[in-house]
Amino acid sequence: MQPYEYQEPPQPAGGSGRRTKARMIRSRSRLLGVAAVVFAVAAGAAVAQTASADENMAPRTTASGDTYRRGPDPTAEGLASGKGPFAIASVTVPRQNGFGGGVIYYPTDTSQGKFGAIAWSPGMGTEWRLYDGPAQRLASYGFVVFGTETNTLEDWPDARGDQLLVALDWLVKSSSVRDRIDPARLAVTGHSAGGTGALTASLKRPTLKASLSLAGIGADLSTTKVPTILLTGQADGVGSPQRNLDAYRSVPASVPHAYAEIAGAGHGFPTGDLHMVRIMVSWMKMFIDEDTRYTPFLCPDLTDRTGISQYLVTCPSTPSDPQPVPSTDPVTTPPPSTAPTTAPTTAPAEGMSLIGVQSNRCLGFDSRQPGAEIQAQLWGCRSSLAQRWVHTNDQELRVGGEKCLTVKNQGKAPGTPVVVSACTGTPNQKWDVRTDGS
Repeated sequence: MQPYEYQEPPQPAGGSGRRTKARMIRSRSRLLGVAAVVFAVAAGAAVAQTASADENMAPRTTASGDTYRRGPDPTAEGLASGKGPFAIASVTVPRQNGFGGGVIYYPTDTSQGKFGAIAWSPGMGTEWRLYDGPAQRLASYGFVVFGTETNTLEDWPDARGDQLLVALDWLVKSSSVRDRIDPARLAVTGHSAGGTGALTASLKRPTLKASLSLAGIGADLSTTKVPTILLTGQADGVGSPQRNLDAYRSVPASVPHAYAEIAGAGHGFPTGDLHMVRIMVSWMKMFIDEDTRYTPFLCPDLTDRTGISQYLVTCPSTPSDPQPVPSTDPVTTPPPSTAPTTAPTTAPAEGMSLIGVQSNRCLGFDSRQPGAEIQAQLWGCRSSLAQRWVHTNDQELRVGGEKCLTVKNQGKAPGTPVVVSACTGTPNQKWDVRTDGS
């Protein structure tokens, strides 16, 4: 994991009194709706410039420039309709080495960058064609969806999981739509034995962004690292609610997971239920696209409970990527100021995000990590207390109320790590943030 490092800011030509922008962090307050601020380095202090608050609506981008967000802002009505904003096309895939072929559904728009991809396995004894409608709906929200055929109609869940992974690898390396796909943003889903196959695939490949089981028959998920949601029918006697609840309860608390029960539905609901589609879209958007616009539809509760008899969720409270990818932009952090230390100020509940200028990722820390000092990292932005920073009257940048952004060992040399540690009031925890544009 690449550390978030302190870098000595360059000295401007013509004397040290002139301020030089450091391509470091930009900060915005989402809860208060105030103007965003952009950090810069000025004579040993962090100086803020105002920027438009509309930036909060801008697409989130990676260090390479790819936009993760796809489509307009979602609405409850749009999700309930099951009709996304993207026109789609499809291509039929013949049998391949390792899986039985299938159909790829993909957005025809090439102006918004690459899309995340989802491989979908059918139920036992079932051909893919039964899922054509829901797959088209899912793709219309900005995903490449690969509806796979199995090697035989009687393949067991483990075999279906293996075939899903083979199909994903073929999709991103050999398919005719491979240039439309971001190979780092992949997920799996399936129905019945295919749903359990999706769960086993996520256990074998923890780098997947999401796993979604539809009327699966359960699995021990105590070692999973992949955000997982289980959907079942209230009247399903095969992928029963109890089996899926047991699987839900086996997921580690540190991994986002959810359970949704379709009211009155039997085992065949995944072939066309619209309530299922709106939940699928939001879950995949949250974790494949890191699109926080969809989070409120599922967390901390469903905004639309139509057709849902029971819903349980453990929402992301810390950065949830199983293997977080730090930004690759040349990150610099401002050196601490030497302002006098006073008694610590209690951090208010509000906070702001500190966002890498080039990566558009948020500065935070993994609160699950033990130790007095935890490495600060750039993660995909979440609605997370581990990414909410408060600049106190004592010039601290506090996170979680009791921890402060700290230059390790009070160092000033290039490459000195920046960590999150207990607030002590020492100079290496002082950050001067101004909003007057100077």
